[in-house]
Amino acid sequence: MKFFRKRKPVKKIKVGLLGGTFNPIHIGHLNIAETALLDFDLDKVIFLPCYIPPHKNDDVLPGKIRFELIEAAISKFKNFEVSDYELKKGGVSYSVETLKAFTQLHPENEYYFIIGADSLCELHTWRDVYPLLELCTFVTITRPGYVVDESTVKLKEPWKTKLLQNVSQNSMMNVASSKIRELLHNGDDVGCMLPPDVESMIIDKKLYQ
Repeated sequence: MKFFRKRKPVKKIKVGLLGGTFNPIHIGHLNIAETALLDFDLDKVIFLPCYIPPHKNDDVLPGKIRFELIEAAISKFKNFEVSDYELKKGGVSYSVETLKAFTQLHPENEYYFIIGADSLCELHTWRDVYPLLELCTFVTITRPGYVVDESTVKLKEPWKTKLLQNVSQNSMMNVASSKIRELLHNGDDVGCMLPPDVESMIIDKKLYQ
């Protein structure tokens, strides 16, 4: 009689996705990624710069430059990566389309979509939000000035409860890319808001000035 060993179940790789314009990437973005990595026991976080942001009207740097700034910012973090998927895809970036593509390409991964408290308030306006919620787990990283409670989530159950269960209060950074662009335009110092390599690239390339 032959005996067969039971195969051990394959452990899913827990991957956080942090999307955004990153115009430019700053220490607040890095803090959000670190908080998500630790608080939700992720294996890695992928930064996902969008090509054309659907909810923003700001003047945005070309994707290639934003991608290079992210590469510089995360170069010393072994659990951080950056993907050019949405930049290469072009057009308006919708999270549901990106998640469908990622799950098809890497079914071995379990995806966690990282958002801030401000995005949680607007989640009901996202395209195909309910199919999107089926594809991944949303985790929210709060920042000063935002209160997360039942009134924050304007989605039906069970999603309201699930979203409120995955909220981290540990990020205390309150840095905005718009403020950094304003300071750079005025010639003011932004060193405390940017990773050193990013600040150097912005100065060398005379970006936002």
